[in-house]
Amino acid sequence: RHPMRSIKSLIWRSLTAHPLRSVLTALAITLGVAMVLAAAIVGQAANQSVSTLEAEAARVDLELFARDGGLFDAAILTAVHTHPDIAIASPSLRITAEAIDPPIPNLTLLGVEPDAYRALHTPELAGGAFLDAPDTIVLPLPIALNYGLYPGDAMSLRAGSNIVAATVSGRLKTDADMANLGAGNTAVIPLTAAQTLANAPGQIDRVEIVLQPDADREEAIDSLRQILPAGLSVAPASGDSGASGNVVFVRIGLALVSFMLLFVAAFVIFNAFAMSITGRIRELGALRALGMTQRQIRRIVLGEAGALGGVGVLFGLAFGLGLGWGIMRWMGALDDAPFAVPWQGVVAAAALGLTVTLIAAWQPARRASRVSPIAAMRSETAVTPTSWYVQSGGRVGAILLILLLIGIVSAGFTLDLNIFAAIGILVLAQLLLLGGVILLLPALIKPLADLCRPWLIRWFGVPGRLAADNLTRNKLRTVLTAGALIAGLTTIVSASGFMAMGFKGAFGRLNTFVQEDFYITGDLQALIASGELTFENYLQFISQDKQLFDLPATLDALQPLADSGAIEIERNRFVAIPEEMTAVPGAPGNFVDLDIFLRIGSYQFFEGDADSARALAQAGPVVLLQPMIAERLGVHVGDTVTIPTPNGDVPFTVAGIGGSGWNMTIFDYDDAETYFNVAAPSHIAIVIAPDQDKEKVKAAVAAAIEPVPDVIIHDYDNVFEPLTAVTDRITLLLNGMVALAVIVAGLGVVNTMMINVAERQKEIGLLRAVGATMSQVKQAVTIEAAVLGLFAAVVSGGLGLLMLLNYGVVTLPHAVSSLGVKGDWETIRFTMGAGVRDWGLAAAVSLIFAPLVAGLAAYYPARRAAAVNVVEATRTERLSLTKSDDGRIETHRRKKSRSLNLLLTTRSLSQRRLRAGFSAFAVSLGAAMI
Repeated sequence: RHPMRSIKSLIWRSLTAHPLRSVLTALAITLGVAMVLAAAIVGQAANQSVSTLEAEAARVDLELFARDGGLFDAAILTAVHTHPDIAIASPSLRITAEAIDPPIPNLTLLGVEPDAYRALHTPELAGGAFLDAPDTIVLPLPIALNYGLYPGDAMSLRAGSNIVAATVSGRLKTDADMANLGAGNTAVIPLTAAQTLANAPGQIDRVEIVLQPDADREEAIDSLRQILPAGLSVAPASGDSGASGNVVFVRIGLALVSFMLLFVAAFVIFNAFAMSITGRIRELGALRALGMTQRQIRRIVLGEAGALGGVGVLFGLAFGLGLGWGIMRWMGALDDAPFAVPWQGVVAAAALGLTVTLIAAWQPARRASRVSPIAAMRSETAVTPTSWYVQSGGRVGAILLILLLIGIVSAGFTLDLNIFAAIGILVLAQLLLLGGVILLLPALIKPLADLCRPWLIRWFGVPGRLAADNLTRNKLRTVLTAGALIAGLTTIVSASGFMAMGFKGAFGRLNTFVQEDFYITGDLQALIASGELTFENYLQFISQDKQLFDLPATLDALQPLADSGAIEIERNRFVAIPEEMTAVPGAPGNFVDLDIFLRIGSYQFFEGDADSARALAQAGPVVLLQPMIAERLGVHVGDTVTIPTPNGDVPFTVAGIGGSGWNMTIFDYDDAETYFNVAAPSHIAIVIAPDQDKEKVKAAVAAAIEPVPDVIIHDYDNVFEPLTAVTDRITLLLNGMVALAVIVAGLGVVNTMMINVAERQKEIGLLRAVGATMSQVKQAVTIEAAVLGLFAAVVSGGLGLLMLLNYGVVTLPHAVSSLGVKGDWETIRFTMGAGVRDWGLAAAVSLIFAPLVAGLAAYYPARRAAAVNVVEATRTERLSLTKSDDGRIETHRRKKSRSLNLLLTTRSLSQRRLRAGFSAFAVSLGAAMI
């Protein structure tokens, strides 16, 4: 009458009959859900921390300017404002001035229309208002603090002979607002005030344009060019932040870790339900005998999974909030972005947790529904049927791995791939490699047991032999338990190797290209410590027109050494360029003194040579491209590439194709001043003359610039140390999160060993009865778990090494050449060498860590095994199910006690037949003699 009531009762009884297993399974789901939610929170915070840096650049679609870089009549704004594709047009006029009382030299003033500028950039102020009157000024916060200026203070501005009185109306607060201005010493004034100071009424030098959401940018450019007067140009806005690429990197890492944790949790859940079904074969068969359908049996098992999944999701969401907050606090991100919980992350975490749980429980539910009613009549628990995976998975996995390795080698050495195509193939190859190893695992269990058996017997005696034997008793259970550990350990081991190759190895190889002796720049470590320079905003930060140190004073201090011929000063500047001109998304162009740069051999040519490139540079603007960009544009040395600049579209001649230590597109520094309105370099490189003692000259340079504040000497190999430190921190964060996956895998070990002990109650009881001590039983269970941990460490180490070799085979023969790096022995030595070193360290640690985790996870099951009641364990159980008056199905266990002495005597006689026969013969002979 009440089938649903009976099903709910059975679900509840099954969950409460094994509370520890239920708790551990729910805990695995909890950690998986928490990791997904924490990743969503941290990812959103990473986006928010750089949104103020990248959103402003992204909102400006087009820029209108004079081709000669001069001023033009603001009357053109009438046509611009009425254009149907344009939503916002913000005119401006940039001038150089100085402040009087207090004296602020070299002050850049940006004249704007307040309403248009505010609609476009939404400046954030640290007090005051934004240009609320015609005679006001907004100062960057650092300048205002340095000169003690507050809203309401009066000051005077002078440009040439023109003087304008101004009142401080507000102070710009964020880095994004200062980035919009282009330099840290730029203040904002009304456009009319700038025109008065420049003595240029009705004149402007730039218009920033935002298009309508449905407008096509190329069509808008074409239509604007038709209405623009001669001498004016419109081009896509430059200055793309590039921060999004780094944010995506962090979010992908977090997402992969979350996926791995859910993957491990799925192993634990599947294992728990699969072993639960194995232990309940007779019970399920009895239910089938009483008339339950296959659908009802599936509903019972899936109902258990749903209940555990619901509990795990609720606790996981709560724990995920705390975990996300803790990660943000550890990363120091709470100061840059508010702690916010994305509703999409909550929904995704809950949906993934329930989905993974139900998927993991589906196969055990399907298997449970197929239990035969005859199983209820058997006196002993049915033996777990051998699955296709256990029988044939090893052969299929071996074939897949062989074919995969052949395909990878063929693709790497025969296909001319660029780096991004190679990464796409590599991702697919790594997934197939993981699948092949998973299929191969059952075939590795017996060799593992055979290999470990002599050593375990030698070191631990009987407990070691029992542990080795039990590894092969249920290969599927062994694989599932080890698989959870393998997934977590492989992530840590392979991530360590990949990060080492990508940063340590790559920087080490690029360093061999650099022939400059050292660089002079600002204190990057201090910028990172202050939070001004981060991993997320690195590409945008170096592209800003921002002086990190007193450049004029530095150049003045070094000029005597340059005049003496001891050194050459090479100017360097990063400038944002169109995306199609970059190999790495968001990367700027590197403008250098090309004559020095090429003469000392800092560029590795694939096509062209240094002498020809220098000759082309004498004739006009040139560019040095990486092979991938040249292929994308379809150009060779001698061809021209038209590049949009603030001064119009300029044809640049391709002077060479290859690569440099900066892994960027290379331009001549003089072209930065001519076409990109660059006023000064951001850093300088020092080249020591060949006939000079380098150490003495370096010491002389250090002494010369010592009086200049905030200036640091960097060798190329430590220029990136701050960035590498940040990436190391992120790697540590990801590895720490992956460690949670290992903890979840440890829960799987607890689950498996608990079920293992429950299945072997009678065997353990008999062992205790024939003399096995509690210590020996605990050792057998603990050793078995530790061997599983060791097996997981060995497999994960081998899998991690195969992944690294895959990376090398796919990328090094051809793909890295697309970035201008030859895949020669030096590249292999730097990249693969660094990766293998860090892989080896991580693999060695896992060989200790994994058995320790597994052994600790088996502590409670081992204690429970040792505490088995001998009398209870040797009783035979019979299962019967009846229906109560209210329609619920009730389970009864009837125990038929046997004499323990008779059981032990029978077992002893059957195992020692020859001795028993002689003993009986002796007794008979003695009786006859008497």
